[in-house]
Formats: sequence, C-alpha cells, structure tokens
Amino acid sequence: MSIKYREGRILSRARNLNTMFRIRAFQKSFRYTLRCREPLGPAYLSRLRQRMTAKNLERDTARTFALIGQSPIEVESMFLHLPKTAGKSLRATLSHDAGFIDLPKILNGNVRSGKPYRLSNPHYKVDWLISNRVVSESSLKSSFIFTFVRNPFTRAISLYQYLTKLGAVPKYWSLNKFLRYVDYEEPRIGGFKMTRLSHAAPQVSWLEAQRWPGVTRVCAFEEFDAELEQLSTVLGSRLNSLHLNSSSVIDGANSLSELEADLIRKIYRADFERFGYPLEPPTSLGTV
Repeated sequence: MSIKYREGRILSRARNLNTMFRIRAFQKSFRYTLRCREPLGPAYLSRLRQRMTAKNLERDTARTFALIGQSPIEVESMFLHLPKTAGKSLRATLSHDAGFIDLPKILNGNVRSGKPYRLSNPHYKVDWLISNRVVSESSLKSSFIFTFVRNPFTRAISLYQYLTKLGAVPKYWSLNKFLRYVDYEEPRIGGFKMTRLSHAAPQVSWLEAQRWPGVTRVCAFEEFDAELEQLSTVLGSRLNSLHLNSSSVIDGANSLSELEADLIRKIYRADFERFGYPLEPPTSLGTV
C-alpha cells in the first residue's frame, strides 16, 4: 500500500469524522432548541414548513384564477376580513344586504360580471392579489376599503380557542404554550385564506400597502353596532345587526397570567401601536 494511498484514506476518514461530529453537534443543538420552544410532533418543527405550505397554496390560487381566463377584478368596494373580528358573520350580512361577493367564489369561476364588484376578501393579502393580477390595481385607487380590528388581548384568546378547536394546534396545548409557539412561528399571510397559524398573524399584516392606497376606514370590533350604522350610510345599504359568533366568555383580567399578557404585548406590539389599544388587559375579556 503506497504512502499516498494511506494518506488519502486518512484524509477521507478525517473528513467523515468531521462531518459526523458536525451532524451530531447540529442534532444536539436542534434537540435543545425543541426543548426550549416545545413544539410537538413533526408538523410543528420548523417555520420552513409554514413557508413551503404557503408557497404551494399561493401557486394553486394563482393557477386556479389563471385557468378561468378572467381579467383582473374591478373593485368598487372591498371588505378586508381579518381573522377573529366577526368577519364571517359580517360577510354574510354584506352579501345579503349590500350585494358583496366572496372572493373565493370568483376565484373558483362561479361568478362573472363586467361591472366593478363589491368584494369580500377573506384573509388574502391585497398586494399579492394585485401582483398576481387577481384584482385591478387601478380600481383600488378609488375603492372604498374597510376592515374591522379587535383588541389584541381578546383576539388572541379567540384565536387560541378557534385554532385548537380546528386542530391547527394540539387541543391539549395551554394558552401559554400556544402564544409561545406563535411567537416562535412568526405567522405570515399571503395568497391564501389560511395555512397553519396564519390566522394568528398581527392584524397590521393585512393592512400593509405597497401597491394600493391602504384601508379607507378601520372599524373597531368593540363598537360593532355603531360602526355598522355608519357603514350602512357609506354603502347606501341597510346592514342588519348581526348575531356575533361566540364560543365562551372569559371574565376578568386575572384570566390572563402576566406571562401570557407579556407574550401578547410582544407578538402584537404593532397592533397596539397602530390601533391605540391599551397595554393592559380589559377588566372583562368579554365574548371570545
């Protein structure tokens, strides 16, 4: 066996050992990260899974609309539905009383019209809709666009109850664990209604505007009936009062631990700043 051959084998073994040690170090670090973050099961291991799922859903949405062969939607008015702000009930009322059409019905080719739409947008990012020629950028410049926002404390609890019931997170997770995972996952929105924890993204995520003027009117969930009266005037259609969906009532600020309150303040800091909600939990957390 030549010296050169022996040196080659030694170098090869050294490289293999180095690779093995690096892999073991990564595994050890990764296991430590999991213990700190406490995600459970393979569906909750990394933000990469969320990003990949989002990209696949966006691709499917764009393909579906392209197959219809329809030109970008002209928009007269748009209701931008943010998750857990009574939007589902309001979309039904807008459809019945004011002629609004849900965006998915258009995306599926069930509705066509040459005139501008009154459109209900359930959770799709507006800039994505423009970039993919789903809605007309020029029509949004003169559109009336409105949305409802909600106190981040009550919205976080509502999200927790909804997503555990839906199975998006394990049903045995505590609110504390759910909030820590939302903080870790950093949910994002895009060209889809929902993926993983996208509903738990900060409300300002849906209001970011690069290629459209932004929301014309931001309504408060806590003043729902008064806001509905004013929207009726603006839209020229009488909107009947809604029966808001409710799952349970949590009474008292003590229902949130200080750690949970701190997590909500951290995750939804931009919501508190933009919408002016107080940084202390309401004395009655009310209907979730």
